[in-house]
Amino acid sequence: MIEGDRWFQDGLRLRGGGSSPSLRVILLLVVGAAAHAVPAAASDFYTVTPCRLVDTRLADGPLAGPALGANASRTFVVPGHCGIPLAATALSVNVVVVAPSAAGHLTIHASGTPSPVTSTLNYAEGQTRANNAVAALGADGGLTVDVSQTAGTTQLVLDVNGYFATAGCSAEQTPARPAEMAINLGDRMLTWSPVAGATSYNVYIRAVVGSCGLLGPQSVTRSDQLLSNVSSPLDVSPPTLCGSCFFVDLAAVSGECESRLYSDDGLPAPLGFSLSPCTP
Repeated sequence: MIEGDRWFQDGLRLRGGGSSPSLRVILLLVVGAAAHAVPAAASDFYTVTPCRLVDTRLADGPLAGPALGANASRTFVVPGHCGIPLAATALSVNVVVVAPSAAGHLTIHASGTPSPVTSTLNYAEGQTRANNAVAALGADGGLTVDVSQTAGTTQLVLDVNGYFATAGCSAEQTPARPAEMAINLGDRMLTWSPVAGATSYNVYIRAVVGSCGLLGPQSVTRSDQLLSNVSSPLDVSPPTLCGSCFFVDLAAVSGECESRLYSDDGLPAPLGFSLSPCTP
């Protein structure tokens, strides 16, 4: 008997005044197995506001319709949606099957990995049923759903309430720098193209007195004015410094990781604009 086993038995006697033989054997088996387990890589669990991640009842889309077909698989790539960052390795989800046309089961696993032999959710024909699960993500941030039923289709709903991730900002965890940015001075809206895996964006603005065409290249750094957790299109009406040129740089954010600014690479801000007319 290992020392840990003796500690558990002593603890049971102190708490319960003794223990049944069957209960003692079960505890010995669990402790013994844990003593020889290979430790997994450390990861942290982060909660998110419960969010509908997948709903195949909606119009066709990457995280929507069509319905899942019998004996087929479909992969959903989730970083950038519902606050799931590129660093996520697994999700805490509620899995719901709706209106299956035949009895069957779903199996959810990380994309790019073999389908496990155990099911995630079993169901009968026409049954709406739910189950909680921890779903691993593949290297591309995807989870694959395998449908096993004799014929027809089924609808799938996935609600996420948290994710597991390892701390840090490796290249794989950091989103790409936004490639395009434009300003429509008529309605003062700043727009940019979406970045895969970005959960939000940080806009950095530097105001320089003078005309944009005469000021030459200007850098914007993270010490300049920050508009955090924004999305495109962005209303830039608030700046009211007349006679100034606003230089802008943009970073994509995924969890705790932020893309590089142009100034990080010694480059000038990608965009400069003046608001005219403006109100002091």
